[in-house]
Amino acid sequence: MADQEKSGFGNFINSKIMPPVMKFVNTKAITALQNGMVYSLPFIIIGSIFLIWW
Repeated sequence: MADQEKSGFGNFINSKIMPPVMKFVNTKAITALQNGMVYSLPFIIIGSIFLIWW
């Protein structure tokens, strides 16, 4: 019974919620923000390590 409820909820999420979210995530602005965060993350990590040591 619990598996059916999860399956129904999962189907609801996949059919109703995910399409508009994926449309929003795939816009140029959000993709640019995502790429900027990914490219700057190593520098942020290295900088934070130096701040912790000194």
